Amino acid sequence: MARKSFVIGKTYRVTWKDHFSDSSWKDEKEIQEWVDKSKKEPCVTIGEAVYQDQDVLVLSATEDGSGNRGDLMGIYKNHIVKKQLVEL
Repeated sequence: MARKSFVIGKTYRVTWKDHFSDSSWKDEKEIQEWVDKSKKEPCVTIGEAVYQDQDVLVLSATEDGSGNRGDLMGIYKNHIVKKQLVEL
């Protein structure tokens, strides 16, 4: 899979696949049903691209007015399935 590139300072809506877990006991049929359901539930994050390297994109949802960023989300680029530029 090709690495995705983002423009720092632009706002994106990023759809990505997360890991999933469950601590309950399940039989073989329930495990398969759980995996099938969990694989279909991607995550969505909206934020300004503030950092990226070859493997990771970091989005920020807030700024304090002096350039400091908060509400950071780091997403592995190989987990991203869709990116959309958000026009503000």
